[in-house]
Amino acid sequence: MKSKTLIPSISLFLFALLVAVPSLQAADLDQIRERMEERLPTIDSLKEQGLLGVTNDGLLSVRGSISTEEDKMVKAENKDRMTVYQEIAKQTGQPVDKVQKQRAAQLAKTSAPGVWLQDAKGKWYRKQ
Repeated sequence: MKSKTLIPSISLFLFALLVAVPSLQAADLDQIRERMEERLPTIDSLKEQGLLGVTNDGLLSVRGSISTEEDKMVKAENKDRMTVYQEIAKQTGQPVDKVQKQRAAQLAKTSAPGVWLQDAKGKWYRKQ
């Protein structure tokens, strides 16, 4: 399953943040990483079913009918992602939207075939 390969990717991404973004406390980063890792199998499953997609700003978007609990999980994931993106932007002096677009490009490259992605112009497509 794709989630097994993404967990090290997320951990590596968040470790890089710890080094690059000293104002994000290690404890906060650990909590974010743990929450993201816990949610990853469900998120991957929903993406594989075509119910979630990755936006061109590195967030998740609901593309089908999901439960209230799953919707809460997506909102929590997007909140954690925004916390990370904002902190990177703060520390690097880049606009938040640039950080988001860079991460969206990384996510598009590593997404499994069939996952819904949004291009730079906002058009949705399924990865081949």
